[in-house]
Amino acid sequence: DKRQEFVNRFMKKYPEYQLIERDICSEYIPELNHKYFKERGDIVSGKDYDSLNENDKKAVDKINELCSEFISADAYVITYPMWSSLFPPRLKMYIDCVIQNGKFIKISVDEAHGLLNDKERSMLCIQSSGGAYPKIISWKLNHGINYLHDIFKYAGIKNFEKLLVEGVDTADI
Repeated sequence: DKRQEFVNRFMKKYPEYQLIERDICSEYIPELNHKYFKERGDIVSGKDYDSLNENDKKAVDKINELCSEFISADAYVITYPMWSSLFPPRLKMYIDCVIQNGKFIKISVDEAHGLLNDKERSMLCIQSSGGAYPKIISWKLNHGINYLHDIFKYAGIKNFEKLLVEGVDTADI
């Protein structure tokens, strides 16, 4: 498939990168639950963690794993289809897992800022859509790519690129 072709070409050109591939449509991504957090969005730990049942502990462990993995990376490629001018809900579930207070962002009464500016990071978001949209209205329809741009730039990822692959459902391609 095209995704695998992209990965193969990228790894051939940049063999120094270690690739971690996540298929968030088929793997376990926890849906956030209020039980997993203490105040200000900090993930539970210590006695709060110990009081969770086994399924909730599994979810918290996975959230911590996804967040740590994301933070340790230098480059990201996110591919997704446009759904209703946004992206699939599983991508939002994944993003919710990695956006953790004190790790991805810092939110307190006195401050709010991203924490991913500790090193140079780059992100490429590839969005496909069935239709082709005139540039004059394209920005109004691409809420998903705009959200991703805003949240990851705020977090500190300075190099953010987007690739919009439009018209994949048209006979002209």
